[in-house]
Amino acid sequence: ITALQIARREVYAAKNIHNAYRAEHGNQDHPNIVSSLGSVLVTNEDRLVKLRVHYEFAEKGDLIDYFVSKANSKEEVTIQQITNIFVNALSGLTYMHANGIVHRDVKLDNILIITDGVHKLADFGSVVFLNELNDDELCAECGAMLGTEDYIPPEMDRKANTYEASQNKIRALQEGRPNS
Repeated sequence: ITALQIARREVYAAKNIHNAYRAEHGNQDHPNIVSSLGSVLVTNEDRLVKLRVHYEFAEKGDLIDYFVSKANSKEEVTIQQITNIFVNALSGLTYMHANGIVHRDVKLDNILIITDGVHKLADFGSVVFLNELNDDELCAECGAMLGTEDYIPPEMDRKANTYEASQNKIRALQEGRPNS
């Protein structure tokens, strides 16, 4: 799979998620999934064509930026703030899963902070659309190693024996060291 195919999948995923939500909720985007503003094809100095996707501006960066900033300023992150982040992220994931879309790369880098209290899922380059796969393709997709190593679920990582959303929550509470 090429980088261009991944980028096209990302654009396709973002549009499908929001189109389904708009049909149900009167022309508005899902509040916890980043909005795509468009895309353009660009050619770099090596004459490689790439698809550049433009998303809404994440004023506060991603969750790694957030926790590092809190740690550097010695500002405490409350349980309520952590809970809000995970409620937002799980709301977006629940909606995606209900529509047969699996993200496959949920991590702190891929949860953006648009404004205080508003968190959105981003980076749809690894998604899979379950309704577009036959049984053989689904098995092949399930067997492929995708995502970020620290966040790989146990069915993909032979060394792991448990995985749950709280794994990310524990990392977030590690005094601004989400990757340690």
